[in-house]
Amino acid sequence: MSAPSRHTRTPLGTAFWRIWSGQTVSTLGSATAGVGVAVYVFLDTGNALWLGVLTACAGVPFVLLTPLLGRIDRFDRRAVMIIGDCLAALGTVGALVAALLGRLDPWHLVLAAFIGGVGSAIQVPAAQAAVPALVAEDQLDRANGLAQLGPAMSLVIGPALATALVARWGIVAVLLVDAVTFMIAVTATAITPFGSRVAQPATSRCAPDGERVEVGWSPVRAWLRGPGTGILWLLGLMATVNLCLGFFNVALVATVTSIDETSAGLPLAVGGLSMLAASLALGRWGLPGRRVPAITSGLLALAMGCAITGVRPSLALVSLGMAIALAGVPVVSATSVTLLHERVPADLHGRMFALSGGVSRALDPIGAVVAGVLIAAFTEPAMATDGALDHSVGVVLGTGHGRGAALVCVVVGLVLAIVAGLVHSARSLRQFDDPPEQEDVELSASRCAVS
Repeated sequence: MSAPSRHTRTPLGTAFWRIWSGQTVSTLGSATAGVGVAVYVFLDTGNALWLGVLTACAGVPFVLLTPLLGRIDRFDRRAVMIIGDCLAALGTVGALVAALLGRLDPWHLVLAAFIGGVGSAIQVPAAQAAVPALVAEDQLDRANGLAQLGPAMSLVIGPALATALVARWGIVAVLLVDAVTFMIAVTATAITPFGSRVAQPATSRCAPDGERVEVGWSPVRAWLRGPGTGILWLLGLMATVNLCLGFFNVALVATVTSIDETSAGLPLAVGGLSMLAASLALGRWGLPGRRVPAITSGLLALAMGCAITGVRPSLALVSLGMAIALAGVPVVSATSVTLLHERVPADLHGRMFALSGGVSRALDPIGAVVAGVLIAAFTEPAMATDGALDHSVGVVLGTGHGRGAALVCVVVGLVLAIVAGLVHSARSLRQFDDPPEQEDVELSASRCAVS
């Protein structure tokens, strides 16, 4: 069955816009708080180790809770979203109370980050699984494109807002912003009418004769080994991309600060604006009909941008690279999520998104840790003046402080280009360029949820 033309697409609908607005505001608030807390902790302790602990504690719950989320598809999507947001807010409120009482210590903020991670690990898969219940099938790509707007705005607005708030009013201000935006998200989800399709768990909607389907991870494994082989390949390739980005994030910071530490935020701001523009474009026009070329083109943009950031020690060139790289991120993310919505049976959506999030969050810190060791112990000494690579790679990239990190940026770009080639040529992914078969359509979330 072919999708309607873009000129006759179904409107996104009030329910989607209400929940999307709340989640976008919450994402911006969380990003602002995250940067503000990191700045505060570093200024208070003078120890970068606390920053690593904060980052780890926010991400670890996604990994720890993944095995426990095998029953997430059994429950009301909206209820799970509200519970997750409320849990995430508990840590922030606790830290806020401690700050107001003048008893705030760094470990309070670490505990708040962990509790926030627990709430997010529950809320995020439910929110992603709920999208097909909010919009018609022909609007999935637009909806998933708009979902990238929150992270893009966070890159542009979050750091500037956080540092200004901490400088003027201290840590209380950013914690208050985080708590208020959580309340906005919960309220927006809660006031969605109970008659809305998002309020019903996928299992009871889509199972034949209203029967409850099997929960746990066994159905997911069985489906991935059978008709879901292409999705398994896609998850593996996206996990590789996340691992590469873990390397790149560390290498980028080292590269930029070695060029001009006073303007280190400029490339990230430029990249954020580019990501924002790409997200708005996807929200307006949607994704290309052929999914695999869309992912390939997004990965190639990401690869090219990463490589450009390390070519020469120039802030303008690094900013250009970030603009190209982050323009590809919404395309890759939105297309991948849309494919999961289109191809995975509705009764597996929550578990599949929990699995995807857990794998991604597990690989990010691994990439970051390995990148730090690699740069400090190998690439920086090799790219120093009179280093092992001085008269080879150093002739192209330059030598001296920060060029070892730049080499990692270039290598990450090359690896991502290889991943793009694998996506383009993988036989198991080519099926995604054909419309879903009718029997798959009947099981898909969009068909089950949209009347």
